[in-house]
Amino acid sequence: MRIGVLVSLVGVAALLRLAVEQGWMEVPIEVRLLLVALAAIAVLVFGWRQRDSRPAFALSIQGGAIGVLLLVIFAAYRLYAVVPAQLGFALSILLVGGTGLLAVLQNSRWLAVLAMLAGFAAPLVLGSGEDGPLGLFAWYAILNLGVFAVAWWRRWPLLNRIGLTFTFVIAGVWGVLSWSPEHYDIAQLFLLLFFVLYFLIPILEARRAQREGGERIDALLVFALPLLALPLQAAMTYGDRLSIAVASLLASLAYLVSALVLIRHWHCPVLGRAHAVLAIALATLAVPFAFSGPTVILIWALQGAGLAWYGCMQSSRLSRLAGLLLQITAGGLWLVLWILSQSRTGPFVFNPELVGALALAAAALVTARAYERAAAEAIRIGFLTGWGILFWTLGGVHEVSRLLDGVELAAGLIGFWALTAAATATLYRWRPWPVIGFMPGLAVVLASLSLPEQAAHGGPLAGWGSAAWLAMLVAILYADRCFRSGASDWRGWHVLAAHASFFAMLSVTLIHLSDNRLELAAGWSWLAGALPVFALSGWLLLRDDAPLSRRPLAASTQDSLFALSMLVIVLGLIASLAEAGGAGPLPWLPVINPLELAQWTGLFVLLAAAAAHRPQLLPVHAAVAAAIGFLVLTAMALRGIHHLAGIDWQLAALLAEPRAQAALTITWTSLGMVAWIMGSRRGHYALWWTGALLLGIVLLKLVIIDRAYLSTVAGILSFMAFGILSMAIGYLAPAPPRRSAAEDMEGKSL
Repeated sequence: MRIGVLVSLVGVAALLRLAVEQGWMEVPIEVRLLLVALAAIAVLVFGWRQRDSRPAFALSIQGGAIGVLLLVIFAAYRLYAVVPAQLGFALSILLVGGTGLLAVLQNSRWLAVLAMLAGFAAPLVLGSGEDGPLGLFAWYAILNLGVFAVAWWRRWPLLNRIGLTFTFVIAGVWGVLSWSPEHYDIAQLFLLLFFVLYFLIPILEARRAQREGGERIDALLVFALPLLALPLQAAMTYGDRLSIAVASLLASLAYLVSALVLIRHWHCPVLGRAHAVLAIALATLAVPFAFSGPTVILIWALQGAGLAWYGCMQSSRLSRLAGLLLQITAGGLWLVLWILSQSRTGPFVFNPELVGALALAAAALVTARAYERAAAEAIRIGFLTGWGILFWTLGGVHEVSRLLDGVELAAGLIGFWALTAAATATLYRWRPWPVIGFMPGLAVVLASLSLPEQAAHGGPLAGWGSAAWLAMLVAILYADRCFRSGASDWRGWHVLAAHASFFAMLSVTLIHLSDNRLELAAGWSWLAGALPVFALSGWLLLRDDAPLSRRPLAASTQDSLFALSMLVIVLGLIASLAEAGGAGPLPWLPVINPLELAQWTGLFVLLAAAAAHRPQLLPVHAAVAAAIGFLVLTAMALRGIHHLAGIDWQLAALLAEPRAQAALTITWTSLGMVAWIMGSRRGHYALWWTGALLLGIVLLKLVIIDRAYLSTVAGILSFMAFGILSMAIGYLAPAPPRRSAAEDMEGKSL
């Protein structure tokens, strides 16, 4: 039916044009316009009379008649100039107001929409712009008061959205095309009026819905209003930061008061929470305009925590998301300022960078607690605690780096990590979050990264280093106590990290003392550096606790720590193979020089671990210990030739020396003999085969290499030593061990 009305309007317009062209209406234009207007009024009256019997038909022809009347007013003013502007506006006001009244009386949303569209179009088609913004905004003020009046009686969200959109869009276009500073007072007054009207309309609808037993809000209208109004306010003040901040803060206060009233007194929680979110958002927006970067970070972090806490307590996903985004934005801003900042001035602790970082860390932990109380997933709590620890770490490292240099910087970082370990251990006793439980051990490991810097500047205990490592020791013991009291799963990780880092510090300290203070040869450094590891391994072999954890440890933790010490010893033995091992200021003596004493001790610990079948995590097999022992004894033989014969400590030079080859022959033959005899007497077939294989290798070496040196004493000694030791084998263990029945069956199956 509405389509039919539109088609009829087109037909009437075409008929009128044809009549004019054919000369059928040779009457003045005023008379023609009046006749059309009277006809439209008659149709409008007819439609009104049909409102009860044929409501759809009545509304359609009423809308058509109103459209014709609007066209008549437009033609009379703009096309033919037969009515003045004031009369044209007055008729338009009368027509729009009457249409709105008809819409309310007949409960016709579409008739109200037609009136609204006609009202917003009227200034564009009838106005000349010569009177400035007063006429335009006065007209729109009347229209929006009409929208407010309709909203008082009817819930028509589309009408409200059209009013909001057209008002602010047309105001924005006018500002771009015609704004000048002398219009500020008028524009500010009407902007405030429009804001108040569309601020109140959702409240009217919420109150009406609450009386009807439910609650619903027009989210588009609620959240679009500040997004449309604030840019216009900023444009009118030419981006003045303080003015924008004041406007945002005033709007925030309005939304805050509204939220409190809606929630506490009018029992409209949905709209109240939406207004609370907008209040916080607007207050947040005011911060960067009113304050500098660091202060913005502080306020945003605290606001984000408050908003997230509120969202968790009220089960508001939007509030939680807004709080998280606010904290992430503040963190991003802090990182940008941190990267750009090169200043080393400012007070200790109470400077913007550190305060901002601490605020971000505190906000994240508060938010994590709120999420925990709301039974959130562990991964979300882990993200929040990790976010907080990140900014605690960055802020602390930045502060220490800003104030200290060189060895003082290293000591300061160790002190900071000690504080971190103690603080996170304390926090873990209160809230056993996994990231917090991981942090004390990580802090101890990070402290050990300062050891190279300390070694280059006087050693770990130089300057404030002794105090820093003492603080770390206290933090380690305190953290272990915290973990014990809570029966934590993270105690094992902390014990491993603490012993690895602290005993590394002891090794570096003893090496530095040997090298730089006592000026001893390199062999002493190897012995000094190995002593803490040997002491730890001996402790773990004999006890069920650890030096830095004086209560019994879980078997898995004890085993892991012992495996770590064994790994360090193995790597140390392998690395020491390439060391010449000077003993100065003492003369170098075979076997009892400092490097080889360290190697003998390491081999003894490996053999003791293998005998005890430990550690279970990374068991030390006797074959592994024997292989490492073979390499160590070989290096000892070459090292003896280097020191006693004065041959350069280079593998190529040593292997070209007959005395070195003789030393290798004697050493390998002795090892083969021992393996042969022990395997034969103990019935250990694999050990006997190892000795036999080694003796075979020596024999092959004699034929290929040592034969070239038979003209020298060393070459002769090689052959004689092999022969004499082989005869000793024949005397002591002439036959291989007897194989067991199981071994016989295995051999036959193979």
